[in-house]
Amino acid sequence: MFNYKEFKEEMRCESEAKYHEVILKFDKVSSAEIIEDEPFWSYLKAFDPSVSFAVPEEFEEDFGFLFRLIAASLSCDWRYVFPTLNECVEANIDPKEIRPELMITVGDGEQSRDDSISSLWSFQVKRLIEIYLAEQMNLEHLKITDSFESVSLIIDREKRIRYYRKTQNEAQQKLLRLEAML
Repeated sequence: MFNYKEFKEEMRCESEAKYHEVILKFDKVSSAEIIEDEPFWSYLKAFDPSVSFAVPEEFEEDFGFLFRLIAASLSCDWRYVFPTLNECVEANIDPKEIRPELMITVGDGEQSRDDSISSLWSFQVKRLIEIYLAEQMNLEHLKITDSFESVSLIIDREKRIRYYRKTQNEAQQKLLRLEAML
């Protein structure tokens, strides 16, 4: 299970300059010991994982937190990929057990890469949590310290929440249709 306090301590001791710098700046705007007390938690709470997706077994407990970070991130895209009706029938999947793949797309504009969360190794999932959490810390620092960036960030976050709501609704509808067909 992910330990936020331990994560922050590791960032403070990090030799990689970019993460060390992030935590030093973030510590100036927040002294929270638990993630639920962080100023960005109210934003992350908007991304309740109402659709379960396939995840590596060792991260079953952290899947909600991981989903929130991915869905809230402004540096990646995400979507659900559902099995086809034929795949469900061939695999004899119980309709109540259908779980889509959560796909994330990361890239720099010129090149992008898709990965399904369930195909990642546990160290890769842990690294994603670290990257997306550091992103939230950095963005929250900007939001608090730079009024121009704050307005832009609020608009981008609102767009992200709208995308999440639309995608969750579509996923729930797709699950209901698949269940009805099986």
